[in-house]
Amino acid sequence: MVNRVCTAAELVRRRLKRQRRLRECAGVDPPGKEVHPLRLNVDLRTGLAFEIESYNRTVVTEDRLEGVRAFGEKRKTAFKGK
Repeated sequence: MVNRVCTAAELVRRRLKRQRRLRECAGVDPPGKEVHPLRLNVDLRTGLAFEIESYNRTVVTEDRLEGVRAFGEKRKTAFKGK
């Protein structure tokens, strides 16, 4: 699904802006933080594999579970950084 068409430079700028907002809200770094520069220099399949691996590291965190619960209960999150 596409919700916006933009240049590659604008895409990177928007991605970094969104990442900063997520980092401000979350107790753990959002998926992709450490692999973001790497995946810009690889093919799409490899880049997606980096993203998936990064996401998989956050799946087991308490904060992810808190985020899911808070969303379901329609309340603000109470992240602990774990």
